[in-house]
Amino acid sequence: MTNTPLLPGTLAKIIRHIPADDHNRTLHEGQLIEIGEYISADEADDGVPFYWANSHSTGNLNDICVNAVNVEMVKTVEQMNERRIPTLAELRDFLSSALLDDGDTFSITDTGRNGENGVEIGGKTNDGLPFVATIQITTIYEADF
Repeated sequence: MTNTPLLPGTLAKIIRHIPADDHNRTLHEGQLIEIGEYISADEADDGVPFYWANSHSTGNLNDICVNAVNVEMVKTVEQMNERRIPTLAELRDFLSSALLDDGDTFSITDTGRNGENGVEIGGKTNDGLPFVATIQITTIYEADF
């Protein structure tokens, strides 16, 4: 860790396994957290600087308390602000490609766009019956888990 505290909104990771104690559940090496607040050594009761952070698994803000030496920056606040979920068009185009596969009782042999939000798939059952289906993407939204 550098001497400069990580800013609120920074994505960080836990760099060593930390067993559960009176303040936290077990924190695993590599676990991602979002920094909420830095408490300096001067402000901390025991003189050890730490972060309040959000695990995102609970939906609660600042549900983790971790010593500053146990975290490492993964993404800056600016990089976090640049993140985005896929657009409908990006997801539709990905699904068109990803759906070309064999199921237990059928094969998908053709895919294409069907309007703004749809993917059309075509294929045959294992016993030769052709079929076509349309998959509509109705919404995309950022998950809170």
